Amino acid sequence: MRKEQGMLHVHNLHLKYGPIVQLSPNELSITDLPIVRKIYLNDNYPKEFSHLTSNSKKIVKIEKGFYSQFGNFCNKNLFSTGDTREHINKKKPLQKIYSKTFVLHHSKFLTEKINNLVDNLVSSKNQNVDVYSLFGALAMDVVTGFEFGFNNSSNFLNESDFQNPNVTYKNDVFESFRDSSSLWFWVCMTPQLYSFVSKWSGKDKTMVIGRKWIWGKIMQVVTNYTAEDLKKQDCTISVLYDRYDRDLAKIGSELADHTLAGADTTQTTLTYLMWQLARPANKEWKEKLLDEVQSVFAIDPIDNHVIIDDYNKLDLQMPIMNAIIKENFRLHAAIPGSERRFVPNGEGLKVGGYKIKPGIVVSTQPYSLHRQNVFGNDLDEFKPERWLPFAKETATEYQDRIKEFERHMMTFGQGNRMCLGMHLAVTEIKACVASVFGNKQLKNYEICTEWCNQIDTESKTTKMGYGNKLIDKFKDRQNYLALSDTEKMRMADSYTIRPLFDECWMTI
Repeated sequence: MRKEQGMLHVHNLHLKYGPIVQLSPNELSITDLPIVRKIYLNDNYPKEFSHLTSNSKKIVKIEKGFYSQFGNFCNKNLFSTGDTREHINKKKPLQKIYSKTFVLHHSKFLTEKINNLVDNLVSSKNQNVDVYSLFGALAMDVVTGFEFGFNNSSNFLNESDFQNPNVTYKNDVFESFRDSSSLWFWVCMTPQLYSFVSKWSGKDKTMVIGRKWIWGKIMQVVTNYTAEDLKKQDCTISVLYDRYDRDLAKIGSELADHTLAGADTTQTTLTYLMWQLARPANKEWKEKLLDEVQSVFAIDPIDNHVIIDDYNKLDLQMPIMNAIIKENFRLHAAIPGSERRFVPNGEGLKVGGYKIKPGIVVSTQPYSLHRQNVFGNDLDEFKPERWLPFAKETATEYQDRIKEFERHMMTFGQGNRMCLGMHLAVTEIKACVASVFGNKQLKNYEICTEWCNQIDTESKTTKMGYGNKLIDKFKDRQNYLALSDTEKMRMADSYTIRPLFDECWMTI
């Protein structure tokens, strides 16, 4: 029976046995940093393995990893492409769209969407808001602009109502994508059971809604633009239109993957950050963040929006905000599950005095890498101060310590397979955090007591998986509402994470 704690189990194995753990006859889990960097950064191990003849001249079989399950519309995409060379060729034309230069060039678009979110929150003063869905709307409105064109982005922030006195919220498209994410455990661990489980749970039908929505966006774009006009648009669909020979299924596979991955991860990251700063034990960080934002940026006297006149300031002049965000990345990495690779053909891999032969699966889970002793004590607690200079620490000592931190961070992966949308995600998150937490009208938001009867006033701890028993939040409503915020905000263990109960309610 699935217990939503596979990552925690692997992590505990590392705590007991060390940095190299054999998970099965054909798989090793590794947290030893030099080996991790060899696998992902230096040698770029593949996601699939080619079995060769004895003279190594002919491929007799290709063994695909679980990533091959992540296709859409019966086609592979960049993420599900196993061959390293094919992946590099697919990635090259898309790098411009996701470069930091390109993202900053479209900062006006980002600001507009983020201000929509701020306005939504401000207009909800003293009301209960599901910020998990709200941040999902922001992430979707942003990523669809980069995918389908900035005039064709979704408009969920203005079309949806995230308030509900009964602290429940439902959107069919969001529910469809969440159902897809919730099945990633089966995709990753037992792909042979994925079809059965999706049908047994009924999620095969709900997931169709999201795919139809993506396909509708594609048809909207190709119908409204001539081929020549489409190629002039600065977005993913315009880059791929001719490169994929106008094959809409191939293009759609890429767009669906970018849209779902980009929205899901950003939504989760912002939700956990807002929850952490709402916790009574972290109140000082919310106050420090407000002061820092208002010292760096001017405030519009009419609508009280934070005026981000220079996005570079988000990187260079905001140490408090960046410490908070980095600690959130460490503690709540949106994709903390094992990133499996194959030892490639050749000499194999030397691990702890042993030679690992080609074809063996080697993996690292960011969840464990982010909880190494290099980060100090209380590794399951939210402590942004670990990213700031310590008392009596010299500038050189601080820089060396942070460099070592960064070497152990894998929030967006490492090497050539790093998240393509990293610059968009980080820029969006920083601008959103500055805009929300720098707005004085929002400074007194708190965890909704109607949603959560018990708020942990002292705790900074976070938890993974559903523990001993998963409560049905609808059928067992009374016990659900009695759970503490720490229990409600457990991280679901499904390769990616999300709030276990797919909601996070705040009183604005």
